[in-house]
Amino acid sequence: MMTNDELNKFILRYVENDRTHRALMLSGGWGTGKSYYVNHFLVPFLESRICPATNKPYKCIVVSLYGLNSPEEISRDIFLMRYFGNHKRPDKPVGNAVRLAARTIMKGLSMTYKIPLPELPSFLAALDPSVNGTISEKTVSPKALQDLYESADLEGCFVILEDVERSGVNVLSVLSYVNNLTEQDHNRVMLVTNEDDLIRLESPAPAKAPAGDDPAAPVKPVYTKETLLYLRTKEKSICDTVYFQTNVVNAVGSILTGFPELKALPNGEVAQKSYEIMTNLQCYNMRSFIAACQKMADIVVLLPYMIETDFLKTCFYGVLNFLLRVNAGEQIAWDGFEHYSFELGSADYPLFRFCYDFIMDHSFTEEEAEEGRRHFGILLSYDRNGLSGDPELAYLYKFERYPEKTVRGAVADIVRWLSEKGARAVPEYGRLAVQLLMIKSVLCDGKDPLADERMTNHIEEAKRIMLKNLRAAGNGVDADSVFRYVVPGQLRGAEKKEYEALRAEMLTALRRQDSFVPGFYYEKTQVPDFCRYVKNNQTLFDQRRGFAKDMDAKRFAKLFVSCDPALMDEIRAAFYSLYRVLDASRRFPSDLPVLEKLLTELETERAAKEAAGAPLDRIQQLQYDRFVEKLRQICGKLR
Repeated sequence: MMTNDELNKFILRYVENDRTHRALMLSGGWGTGKSYYVNHFLVPFLESRICPATNKPYKCIVVSLYGLNSPEEISRDIFLMRYFGNHKRPDKPVGNAVRLAARTIMKGLSMTYKIPLPELPSFLAALDPSVNGTISEKTVSPKALQDLYESADLEGCFVILEDVERSGVNVLSVLSYVNNLTEQDHNRVMLVTNEDDLIRLESPAPAKAPAGDDPAAPVKPVYTKETLLYLRTKEKSICDTVYFQTNVVNAVGSILTGFPELKALPNGEVAQKSYEIMTNLQCYNMRSFIAACQKMADIVVLLPYMIETDFLKTCFYGVLNFLLRVNAGEQIAWDGFEHYSFELGSADYPLFRFCYDFIMDHSFTEEEAEEGRRHFGILLSYDRNGLSGDPELAYLYKFERYPEKTVRGAVADIVRWLSEKGARAVPEYGRLAVQLLMIKSVLCDGKDPLADERMTNHIEEAKRIMLKNLRAAGNGVDADSVFRYVVPGQLRGAEKKEYEALRAEMLTALRRQDSFVPGFYYEKTQVPDFCRYVKNNQTLFDQRRGFAKDMDAKRFAKLFVSCDPALMDEIRAAFYSLYRVLDASRRFPSDLPVLEKLLTELETERAAKEAAGAPLDRIQQLQYDRFVEKLRQICGKLR
């Protein structure tokens, strides 16, 4: 991999010494920083060098082919960039925009810049004769205008054509156009592209090696006819292809300096950590990094106080993780806790809810940011006072690195450890629960029933102690933090179901039902207050991006079928008032699984009452049917 300095020198050698009369190609993946390199490193470097032919600094003409549809338009943009720098492309090939452009061009060239152009007389002759050679906005011949564009003097210039693969001009036409510039006019040209997007295989699977060939030998790719034609044409037009691989640490460090709002971030540390995040996600997208810088810079400006460096770093890394995931096509719906999500960020750097809302909905409140900062303080205190370094936990958290006997002993010891540590160990319970169930799925395989029974008993006792301690801790514990290191996908099959049941019990033990509706314990006497709360606090549920996500579906179903028709009707109306909005799927992205489970539990409870000889009466059944129908409609909106 060449450094930026090495790549600059390589391109300078081409500009000064090329005798192949062909162009260069710089190829690299989308978002890897090719354009950033060109504009911030290559162009300043070349324009600081003197061209021997003109005894003036080289001039770089950078033109994006994105949105161009013909070689004539390429000539137009090269001309305008050559003599006028930045410009606005006319919307139509002929019309007022072009006539105004022609007028400006001609006045500029003939009166200000005094650039000699061989085609100038023919261009003037193409104007309406009645103007007697005076520049005006009269109709200009497209042919004369094109002659003017193609007359640009490119001596001492280096033409850089970007976004080749995104152009409306066929790549073969682009190569033919470039060949005219280099072979006939001896100009220096470089194409900047993602060549992988120009290469097509005949089929996704490689062709099989012919019979008798070494099966271990590499199989040649089978290209499409169009790709073969491109490669042959490229060979005639391109002398060298350089595959761009940016030095991520240097690049992000350089980008960061362009955001003075983030000057509190230690540049070197952030550059290295950002590189580690990109490596972990295998996504080196500089546009995502720039977007993360921009979003955090905007947030810093909106805050009325100086944000602490540790909090700023954590927010930045969480935003970077999220934007890189979005770039890779991952889900973007909120699926975390109320104030942060480790799934959309990372286990070490959560994405805070106020950052997510600012990115997705452009909404921001100081109150939400302050809540995020408060919960960051809680997370920090858990980290500083954490017990994850205790030997008992170390054996369980890295169980795959120890012998089976050691792991079984650690599971046996955990019961004693939980009793000794008491409430201090609460922040470890989420992660500990996952590890115990993973170990159980690996070691309890039926080969040693007695050992399996002992381990199961130890785990059940550990669960009992954890629930007991959680009930004692109650709302004094930040429940979100208990599950911070639980990553969806770690568990499979039976252990996943067991964990979900345990997690529900743990949340209940912490009185987490308060996050559903405060003080609601699924009792009939509470239904009127419950319904009033739902109708009066829709903004709160919007902020949480969920209403039913923390509901105990089984308990709610049991409550509903025990209600009289009036209470059933109130519950149905409360649900309708909340989910009737058009954008329910965006506002309540986490509710669907719980509501689907509620439908199942409702039928189970109704059938149980019927089997017990106490079926719903006809009016209750009417209200039941209406509620079930409404839930199905809601689920349809959320899908």
